[in-house]
Amino acid sequence: MNYDFTTYIWSLFAGWLICIFFFYFLLSKNIHSEKRYLFICFVFVLCPLLGLICSKLFYVLFRINIFFHGNALLSDLFNIKLEELSFSGATAGVILGIFVSAKAVGLSSRQTLNIFAPVGALMIAIARINEMHLGMLGVGMYLENGFFPFAQPIYWGNLIEWYFAVFTLEAFFAIIISIFAFIHRNESYCFIRTLFYLCLSQIFCESLRTNTISWLFVKAEQVLCFAICEGTLIWFAFKTDYKNIHNWVSAITGIFVLLLIIAVEFALDKTDISHLISYIFMLLGLVIMAYVECKNYRFIKCN
Repeated sequence: MNYDFTTYIWSLFAGWLICIFFFYFLLSKNIHSEKRYLFICFVFVLCPLLGLICSKLFYVLFRINIFFHGNALLSDLFNIKLEELSFSGATAGVILGIFVSAKAVGLSSRQTLNIFAPVGALMIAIARINEMHLGMLGVGMYLENGFFPFAQPIYWGNLIEWYFAVFTLEAFFAIIISIFAFIHRNESYCFIRTLFYLCLSQIFCESLRTNTISWLFVKAEQVLCFAICEGTLIWFAFKTDYKNIHNWVSAITGIFVLLLIIAVEFALDKTDISHLISYIFMLLGLVIMAYVECKNYRFIKCN
């Protein structure tokens, strides 16, 4: 199987360096305090460290039943394997690193996170596309034939099998969202909206992945991503006149979309309903969530 851990790590490191320079460039355009030099040094060291810690922590939380009721040992908590790390946990760790670094040097955490939004989405795109080096970890369904980057060849000796390259789709979404965040980087809710759309796209992409943690027929990462999306809609409702029921339409819509996604995942796992039809319904629900988020944000911006 084509698994190249060394290339993956070096590619991530190179991508992190690119993102650090990009981040510093954006900081220099928006923050003129000398504290930005110390801040970027904190970020360079702290974000990867917290990313690794949170990545393992999230994996343990997602598999808590195994750690407490299975054969796992305490030493497994400190056993670092790529297949036992959570991508969403790593993302949370990097965000925490930005927040802590800003607080440590006396900068606004909200401003720095808004500036970081396009950089973070770009780093996600780099990390996702580099999953091409991780064999089966970033792929979806088996294909009769294909070609890179839309399909990933998996080598088993002289045998070649093709699988849908989910990581390419994830990287594509992340790049689009990075451009979106760069355009809106000076807006107050840039970071929150960037995170919303990253999670929204991942709800769909996570469903396509074959190597993922599932709770019954729903993916753990999907649950986390939806919680963030719904939390954003609820937050926007509170930022408006929360006593007005009309301002809660978007959050209520999110609940109906959740029910739709659960039904779709059940159909994909337990029924013979066409996968194409199921995914069309899922995408329709996610597009509706994106629409109500945009509508809510425009209302907040105008008021």
